[in-house]
Amino acid sequence: MNIDLWSEHEPGKTSLVVDQRGDIFLRMPNGFADTRGNHALPHDKHFGLLDPFEFEGHTGPDLVRPRSHLRIVPERVAGEPHVENTRLTTQTLAGLAARGYSIAKVASMYEVSEDAVCEAVDLETALGAA
Repeated sequence: MNIDLWSEHEPGKTSLVVDQRGDIFLRMPNGFADTRGNHALPHDKHFGLLDPFEFEGHTGPDLVRPRSHLRIVPERVAGEPHVENTRLTTQTLAGLAARGYSIAKVASMYEVSEDAVCEAVDLETALGAA
């Protein structure tokens, strides 16, 4: 199988799920497949491995697309959250905002949207609160 779970061109098209027995499946646009590529059905209860989650009052982000302008791709910036189609990490943007630079100034410095900077600050704030 040649499937790119972290495709920035079609994020969320395919994702991983695990069922209550611990078996891993691929959620495809046309159903589920096992790790060998055979059509399969996970048991009744299954959970997304890369999806957002809540645990003991904390919320974890989507591990592929944490916000609409942000991505996590293992081969890009060592898997750090970053602005889509860039190598600009959310830590960089949030760090500048924390040092007093305005959202507009940070966005203009890196030629990204203000929405992307706001999302970066929001994500890093949420991760820091965990």
